[in-house]
Amino acid sequence: MFVTLKHKNVSDSQLHAESINYTIEYEALMVWYGTKIPDKIYHKMNKQLTSEWERMRKSFVI
Repeated sequence: MFVTLKHKNVSDSQLHAESINYTIEYEALMVWYGTKIPDKIYHKMNKQLTSEWERMRKSFVI
């Protein structure tokens, strides 16, 4: 999702706004549905997803 936005021809401020919007929507859905990631999946994917998030965060200067 963020990678798609970055490759579109949008301004940095619009990119930041969209990133924040998607993050808030995701968090709201997690709270609304009470979704919990099973521990097995969390531990399996955490390192990879954390690395990917850090790479994106640096790229977007968040």
